[in-house]
Amino acid sequence: MKVDMLKSPLEPELRSWQIEGFGGLDLRPQRQSIEDGRSPHLDNLVIDAHGGLRKRCGWQKLFAPVGDQPVVLMRWFDAVQGLVFASGSKIYYWREGMAPVFVGDVEHPPTDSFVAAGCLWLLTGYNYWRYDGNALQPARDHAYVPLMYSSLAADASQAVYEEKYNMLSERIRVSYVTDGSTTRFFFPKNYTYTAVESIKLDDVVLEASEYVYYAGYRYVDLINAPESGKNRLEMCLHLASAYTAPRVGCIEACRFAGVFGDGADSCVFLGGASGRPAGDWRARVQDPTYFPENAYTQIGWDDDALRGYSLQYDTMILHKAKTTWYRSLDGDGFSVKPMNDQVGCLARGSIQVVENTPVTLDRQGLFRLSGGRVRDERNMELFSACINEALLRRADLSRAISFDYNGCYGLALGDEVFVYDQQLQEWLHWSGVPAACFLVHDGRLYFGHAESGCLCRFSLPQEDGCGNDDGAPICAVWQSKPTALGFPDAYKLLRRLSLQLGEGSKVRICYRTERGGGADSAACRWHSFSFAGLDFADFSFILSDMAQTFVRKTAARRFLLLQLQLENDAADQNMEIGRLSLHYQLDKPKVR
Repeated sequence: MKVDMLKSPLEPELRSWQIEGFGGLDLRPQRQSIEDGRSPHLDNLVIDAHGGLRKRCGWQKLFAPVGDQPVVLMRWFDAVQGLVFASGSKIYYWREGMAPVFVGDVEHPPTDSFVAAGCLWLLTGYNYWRYDGNALQPARDHAYVPLMYSSLAADASQAVYEEKYNMLSERIRVSYVTDGSTTRFFFPKNYTYTAVESIKLDDVVLEASEYVYYAGYRYVDLINAPESGKNRLEMCLHLASAYTAPRVGCIEACRFAGVFGDGADSCVFLGGASGRPAGDWRARVQDPTYFPENAYTQIGWDDDALRGYSLQYDTMILHKAKTTWYRSLDGDGFSVKPMNDQVGCLARGSIQVVENTPVTLDRQGLFRLSGGRVRDERNMELFSACINEALLRRADLSRAISFDYNGCYGLALGDEVFVYDQQLQEWLHWSGVPAACFLVHDGRLYFGHAESGCLCRFSLPQEDGCGNDDGAPICAVWQSKPTALGFPDAYKLLRRLSLQLGEGSKVRICYRTERGGGADSAACRWHSFSFAGLDFADFSFILSDMAQTFVRKTAARRFLLLQLQLENDAADQNMEIGRLSLHYQLDKPKVR
């Protein structure tokens, strides 16, 4: 009699799901349509060139706070070989290895700055300031005094018009033709005068005893008649404030600046004055103290305020609240034309030029200039669609600030930063960065602290403290989308999970299914250490510098959807992940 032996059933097929290259942040509400490598929640991580994740470098304070006011502005200034910064309205400079040095008080917190003609210039919206490395003074005290009239006869006739009135100055100069006998010289009739500042004869300043000025009159009597000659006599006259105050006020009310031109022919442009929101003023070439009265441009309408400037090659981009314009330099001077009627600028602090591409924040999201100067609605490209769901809900968008660092664009709101990697074309999110302004200098990223008067700097990899934010641990998180692992209608059994970890990495693994969640911990392997800080629970004899793969069994049973979360919130620890793999089986349906 033959007996057939019952064969044991075959082992169910083991399937795998893995991520070889990680993507960035994707906050679109259709979570199931997110690509496998992208994440609906990613914090304090960066993506390397091979698609691996690692914790971002931390930041450190550079000195003790100088006060409780935020640092709202920073600028490198060669004259002091250091960083000039503003804590509230107080100006300081700082060099590596020294304490901050107080420079002066500009009365209101600065809104912008630029370097030109060997000086640092500060705008506050109330005053315009000049700092030469020694003294901080109002710019109007150093304003160029134009020679408005020359070859005036003694009776102020036969004038030759020379230079335009300087809107930053309260003074003008006039020169006269002398005949050898006349001692009374009249002023031009166009203005009201309040004082005679000085009189020069052949470039020599006359003493006060050598002339008489009668207050309220339009002439000066010289004690001795000068010899005859053309333009030998020059007077510097103060004009009445009724004429000068509103003009000087326009310049001092400006809140931002742009420098544009062809090398030695570059000019400073100022804008953002509260009284003329769509206007900008041009300074004379290489002279930010001379704003000719006719060098004013009204750009569109006042209900579409000018918000800031950026540069792209030989073009200056003018960012307005609702539209975008451009300025070019041609043979006849500067010309301004509209570029895009649909995209504007919501926050001046969002304007950056990333790899020669101007970027700005609009009410519809973040846009970059993708086309030429021809007026076209398609020359502005939206590139923030995958984060707009969270970004555009923010109430503080108008206060956004930004940076351009190592090919990345960062937009900061509060202590959160949305970071766009231009090469990878992926979005990241950082938290715990309390920045009020940013500065990139000498390959390092700095920011002004938003809650105290100090400067902070991001560490470089392998620097001491690069794993912490000023001593506090960085909490890094990566979360997968809810995934059905390719079988939306079948129950699964998760057998194991494997991670490829970099040196010194430690990861806590959490998971969630439609039935609940759980947690596990992946081991950390230190390849170099000191015994003083050694954690023997993580001790390993692995000496290879290759990334290690760690396999963990999990307790996830019979699920339809799975969501993983990898995190590390420990001080001085890295989280570097090269690959993630899940191995699972399809579960048999229950027999009813």
